[in-house]
Amino acid sequence: MGFFYSFILTLLHSLWQAALIVVLYEGLTGCVKHIHPLQKRNLLYSLLGAQIIVSIFTFSVYFIRYAAGNFFLTQTLHYFDVSFFNFAADFAPALFYIYAIIVLYRSFAVYRQYSDFQNKFKRNLIKPSAELKVFTAVNACRLGIKGKVHLYYSSLITATLTFGFFKPYILLR
Repeated sequence: MGFFYSFILTLLHSLWQAALIVVLYEGLTGCVKHIHPLQKRNLLYSLLGAQIIVSIFTFSVYFIRYAAGNFFLTQTLHYFDVSFFNFAADFAPALFYIYAIIVLYRSFAVYRQYSDFQNKFKRNLIKPSAELKVFTAVNACRLGIKGKVHLYYSSLITATLTFGFFKPYILLR
């Protein structure tokens, strides 16, 4: 029961924590006029890492408190308690399983869509000219993309698109 309760409260707290991190990101990137895309990406990854660390800390605090019979750390955690969150104690296992089912379903759906997308658009690819390949390589280097970017023409698309994180593709019409 303590795991479920702590997990649900961590999810609820992660909403305001993530909103705070978005405001921080927008504030930091809005203050500086010319930020290199690589620096923006690194800042975003750092803030996402901070969100994960804060969520783990939040989970640990609630889990330790629940395991200690709600007596340990009572003074410290008093500020984190809101009566609105107390409903989670009764419904925590059901909410956790509903959340897990939704995450698994959505993960499977995203994987299936991406797999279908790759299979559809990786067929009938036409290689571009050497000049276009050099142009792409130069701009990828300027943007901080270290890996090779694959560039192709495709008759199956109606607009230019990009996909792939580890092996990026740019498809042109």
